[in-house]
Amino acid sequence: MPAQKTLTQDASSKKRLIKKARLIGTFGVFLAIISTFADIQKVGMDNGHSIYRVSWIIIPNIAILLFCGIGVFLTFEPWCSRFRQWRKQHQNQSTR
Repeated sequence: MPAQKTLTQDASSKKRLIKKARLIGTFGVFLAIISTFADIQKVGMDNGHSIYRVSWIIIPNIAILLFCGIGVFLTFEPWCSRFRQWRKQHQNQSTR
């Protein structure tokens, strides 16, 4: 028979998951900013002003923003489930 997790072990694993999700989200935002400005090229001069061409790197940015979305979801999902439980309790109390 497999050992069941205790309540504190479950809470600590959720905390670790939230820390990982925040790290992934922060790293994803950093990578999105870096990759956005990674392909700026100076193409010429006009009246003493430099002309730059910016090539937006769309596919990596979409992948990075997907990573950020996953990180944000994993961060806020426990709060959403807690809110649902709280709302259920208050609806049950109001119907009594």
